[in-house]
Amino acid sequence: ALPALLNSLRDDSSRVRAGSARAIGWMSVDSEPVLDALVVAMSDSDEDVRQQAAQSLANQGAKAEQRLADSLASESLTLRTTAAVALSQMHVESSATIAALKSALDTADEELQAAVVIALARSRTDRGELAAVVARALASNERRVRDAGMIGLQKLDAASGEVLPRLLEMLASQDSQQRDFAARAIGLLGDAGATAIPAMLSALEQAEDQRPIIRAISNIGPRAVPGLLNADGDNQQLAEALAAIGAQAERELLVAIASDHAKVRQRAIRALGGMKPVPTASIAPISEALHDASPDVRAAAAWSLGNAGPAASVALDDLIEAAQDDHGEIRANAIYSLAQLPVDKEKFRAALTRSMNDHEAVVRARALDAVSLDPESAKSVLEHLTASLSDREVIVRRSAALAIGSVGPDAKSAESELLSALGDSDSEVRVHAAESLGKIKATDEKTVVALQSSLNDSQAAVIRATLTALQAIGKPAAQCSDNVAALLTHESPEIRSAAIAALTKITPDAATAVPPLIKSLEDNDWAIRRDASLALGSFGSEARSAVPVLFRMLDSEEDTDSARGALREIDDADQQAVPILIEGLNSDDRRRRYYAVSLLRKVGPPAQA
Repeated sequence: ALPALLNSLRDDSSRVRAGSARAIGWMSVDSEPVLDALVVAMSDSDEDVRQQAAQSLANQGAKAEQRLADSLASESLTLRTTAAVALSQMHVESSATIAALKSALDTADEELQAAVVIALARSRTDRGELAAVVARALASNERRVRDAGMIGLQKLDAASGEVLPRLLEMLASQDSQQRDFAARAIGLLGDAGATAIPAMLSALEQAEDQRPIIRAISNIGPRAVPGLLNADGDNQQLAEALAAIGAQAERELLVAIASDHAKVRQRAIRALGGMKPVPTASIAPISEALHDASPDVRAAAAWSLGNAGPAASVALDDLIEAAQDDHGEIRANAIYSLAQLPVDKEKFRAALTRSMNDHEAVVRARALDAVSLDPESAKSVLEHLTASLSDREVIVRRSAALAIGSVGPDAKSAESELLSALGDSDSEVRVHAAESLGKIKATDEKTVVALQSSLNDSQAAVIRATLTALQAIGKPAAQCSDNVAALLTHESPEIRSAAIAALTKITPDAATAVPPLIKSLEDNDWAIRRDASLALGSFGSEARSAVPVLFRMLDSEEDTDSARGALREIDDADQQAVPILIEGLNSDDRRRRYYAVSLLRKVGPPAQA
């Protein structure tokens, strides 16, 4: 096969050349002419051919290494870059190749420089020398080179002293991107970056978006716990960072619950409650914290216990008491946590009733969120949920619209109120109302007309929710087919995808859905073409008019799998497909020939003519 593949590397078709280069990579090649031909292919005018040739040479390992090293000295930037990319996919052992890579670093081309840095990071380069290379890369003004430096950073051990000073300089920069990048890099050093924690905490105070730096500090590990506990910053994000450290932070967090500082106690409790699973040893002290003098600490405790599962049953009485606390956030967190625990139904119902009628909107909303966790609970208070759709506070209306949907078809008595909520001034209420109308299988003509109107909403989220609702309603929403089909060309790919799913379910017949779905096969987004292919396949032989386009899609590497799936499901063709199917009989692709033969048989005598 090698002579044929070697010849194909010179084919006029770039797809054939790329395929040949890829196929050679699957073999163990000892042929000097073939290796030389792959080197030539690394300068091909087509990027895919160059990439496949580089990968194939990389697959050959030591046999190809010298040729790749020699290519680093070429006058052709394309060849030098492709050779460096190939070497970056290998573990280079040769000192001569490593020296050639170091020489290639002196280039202004960011793509070449990045590839060389990665190749050196994956080679047998001395760690000290690699540290110098990484430090230089991290100082680059080019993002691609800095990212390559990050890969190199992960190859260094704790003795990376040459890198850390440079990262600390970047951490003090006025440029937020530089600070975030430096913090992320220090985080990759793990425990070796612990000495940078004070500088990172200082940078945290200056950062508008604290998340990248907080995540980086947590990556350092348990030595970051004291700094995170005492840092000034977003309390929730800092608690999440502590939780991310996991079991290694548990002991220190348990000690921190007894701190003299309320902020530290609150953060430690939130961190323990955010761990998966919540440490068993933390449940008793968290339960005791429900009686803390600080409202913030009590709120954190009420929230955390809900995440602990049945093990938190020991705290049920304390949570029921907390559901009547003077502070709204504590009452809200307590009722939501109770809904997640095995509490006595009567006790929970009494606490829930109080919370749903609370004078603070946050408590009322959280109580409605709590009942949505259990369809039976939601069903038992459906009348209250329906009335809450008219609450003066938007957060309550949002929660009510969402909770009604959790009941399912048994909530059809709320259809009229949900219909009114489709006109709410708040887009999130409209989203939840539309979703819930689908979940309760609302099929009233007025509802379908209202959903049809919602397809013209100014907010994309509402349109998506409406399409989801129509998909759930199915054929009773057939009158919306043309409106849904019109959305197949919407600027949002999420809406186009949802429109395909909805159209497939509501269309009265294949004749209505297939033509617009065929147009979607030419969408610029691969995912949309895939969705359209699957949808057409669901219509079986009734989508036979899509065969010509689907057959052409077999030529696309991106589309071939979805096109094959659709063709298998359709398993039919008409006279319109005959020319392209006959053309497919001469294809080099065995599977393409198979589909051509199979589908031509379905056409019957007209095809034979």
